[in-house]
Amino acid sequence: MKKLFFFCLLGIISMPKVWAEYEFSASTDDGVTIYYNIIENGTAVEVSHNGNASYSGDVVIPDSVLYEEKYYKVTSIGDWAFAYSTLTSLHLPQSLTHIKSLAFVATKLGAVSIPENVKSVENNAFINCTHLNSVVWNAKNCISRGKVFENTGISSITFGDSVEYIPSYLCSGFEKLLTITIPSGVRSIGSNAFAECTGLKTMFYNGTLEDWYKMELENKESNPMSYAAREFIGNQELIGDLNVSKELTEIKNYTFAGCMGLTSITFPDGLESIGKGAFDGCESIESIYSYAAVPPAISDDSFSGISNAKLYVSCGDAEIAYLKSSWVVLDEIIGIEHWVTVMSSNEAMGTAELVQPVSCGTTVAQMEAIPNEGYRFVEWSDGNTENPRMVYDVTSDTTFVAEFALGTSGVDVITQQGGFSVVSTDEGSLQVYGAADKEISVYNLQGMCMFRGIADEPTVISLPAGVYMVQAGNKTIKAINR
Repeated sequence: MKKLFFFCLLGIISMPKVWAEYEFSASTDDGVTIYYNIIENGTAVEVSHNGNASYSGDVVIPDSVLYEEKYYKVTSIGDWAFAYSTLTSLHLPQSLTHIKSLAFVATKLGAVSIPENVKSVENNAFINCTHLNSVVWNAKNCISRGKVFENTGISSITFGDSVEYIPSYLCSGFEKLLTITIPSGVRSIGSNAFAECTGLKTMFYNGTLEDWYKMELENKESNPMSYAAREFIGNQELIGDLNVSKELTEIKNYTFAGCMGLTSITFPDGLESIGKGAFDGCESIESIYSYAAVPPAISDDSFSGISNAKLYVSCGDAEIAYLKSSWVVLDEIIGIEHWVTVMSSNEAMGTAELVQPVSCGTTVAQMEAIPNEGYRFVEWSDGNTENPRMVYDVTSDTTFVAEFALGTSGVDVITQQGGFSVVSTDEGSLQVYGAADKEISVYNLQGMCMFRGIADEPTVISLPAGVYMVQAGNKTIKAINR
């Protein structure tokens, strides 16, 4: 016989007249009793509340359950199923397809993993789970109805490799969210999926920049860049110059909305359109270079919030075309006589920046190489070592590549053996590179050991001025500390 329980509870959430009902119960291998209703024309079951919130501790929900000599697949977590229980740990079955409204309201869950086959998660399923701080979302193509995790403490959410769609409003209001990880398989993100994630520090996208260009975003708040302080695409931080792929003909809606790390963009000659809000809120952008002779179609808000950016285009007909187009929303349109491209030979070591393009009627350009910490500028690809550098005789489109090496300003590279090297700094220390996790030893010329330890990258060793022998594995370098 089906059992019914009637409650009258007061609080933020109004309760249904009938809290819960169940048809049978069964114990798991761990001795936990779980309550079920038969659904889907007698082919499956739904986990139900038992009427007294007795679920507690760790609960493992099985993929199937035996009742009256018949196995039923567990496909649903019912309304209020674990409401107000002292549940702290949960394993959901791969057979699960639905999680209903308020299923886990006010439990003590600290983490949860949503299985791949879940098709829908209803409004407020995890509301008021204030202990919940970590979510792994594996649902491949799930639809959520409203805010699933409202009033929780979630600080990180990781989307599994199987995920293709991130539902609307899923992370909306996650004020404590610090990091998100999105796999390359995600093809679209629903409306307001990351709205009001005001504390978001870092977005990690595991695909390539070419993959990200294909992403379908319903609005600005679908893009976590709208709130993230830093964005990484394929382990490369999205910062500084953005060179749009030459093969790309379209930049979709909201693709880089809110990205604060970009300072310069270069569009290829084949680009035909830039979508709505594509660079909305990218307030740090100062320079835009467009090789396209025909202005790509843009929306009124493609560059909203970019107030001081200068647009550089080819002199002559192209310049006139841009001046007559919607691109006049940008601060200034400047004609370029010849295109100078500056690049880094290795962006892990440093970047290169075109400070002054070649304006119409001139042959002068200025560029600068910017080494990363632990590296130094060596020379440009034509052998010139000036930095910053002025070039006075640019008479055609040309490219300059900045070369970098180990060491910083005020640092001399002593010597190298393969990837193992030692540099000396003005501060009176040796920096050892290329020996991470190996034991290194440093001896003076009298054979006294001055240092021994496991190397970091780099290992910084403060020593008196003198000559030393630095050993790492089977390699030894003679180094002079100034």
